[in-house]
Amino acid sequence: MAISALFEPLSERSIIFDPSGWKALYETPMTNGDNPFVDVYLLNRSIPPALEPGVTAWFEARQNALVEATEREALAGARLVVWSEANGVALVHHEKSFVDRVRDVARKHRVVVVMTLNVKQVGVRLSDNKALIIDANGEIIADYSKARPVPGAEATRPGTGIVPVVATAVGRLALVICFDADHPELVRQAARGRADLLLVPSNDWSDIVPYHTAMAAWRARELGLPLVRAASSGESAVFDDGGHVVTRQRLVVRGDGPMRVLSPIGRRGTLYGATGDALGVAVALVGLVLAVTHRRSSAD
Repeated sequence: MAISALFEPLSERSIIFDPSGWKALYETPMTNGDNPFVDVYLLNRSIPPALEPGVTAWFEARQNALVEATEREALAGARLVVWSEANGVALVHHEKSFVDRVRDVARKHRVVVVMTLNVKQVGVRLSDNKALIIDANGEIIADYSKARPVPGAEATRPGTGIVPVVATAVGRLALVICFDADHPELVRQAARGRADLLLVPSNDWSDIVPYHTAMAAWRARELGLPLVRAASSGESAVFDDGGHVVTRQRLVVRGDGPMRVLSPIGRRGTLYGATGDALGVAVALVGLVLAVTHRRSSAD
């Protein structure tokens, strides 16, 4: 199956771990509109009327680039297009029109799109970091919010932690976002739901590259599932159901082309996918019982 992963990179400035760094700026007016993602989404800065046209243009430029790239990849033969984390920035009152544009592309070109959004209501500290699965008929069949925002770095509302597994024109797709994939019990829902492919839109910073992508390979291996990880910064990769690299792309910057791949699809299934950590706990308990029994026998 032909897959295209699309990247519209976010600045590493968007990763802020030191609360003292943003508390001084929090809820103060913006002074420029060069990269409003940080100011609007993470610092909750207000938008002065003079800067509003520039901020709106910044958001619209990202939206236009993603919509156009999605259509371009569909015309090139992609059956599944996956955006990287938080790429589709939008203020809440523009969200529907933006989503409708992507639905039109999916319907027109019969392509499945994993559309990522970071939706902000100005004046509200937390935004929504989410992803939609839009089927080839243009219908939204999954709406998933990131369940595990990175502590100290993301001002987003956590989702329910219910991982969607949905039937699409290209197979059964499961979806989590970035840091979610670091939590095996969360991601194991994909195996329980009998997914054929696990999708992980992501965004990394330099200190965790390429280690974070390597962790995703373990999820593919544990679950026996092919995995697509599209990272707007860092390392993107596609893994087969054994966790082996099918293709990868390092350190995406503006102007890089999409990652295109003919990806395997279809679950292999593993014991861990079926039992999770229960098997390890059972083995540990048996070992403990045997050790105690042996100790008592030796004492006698």
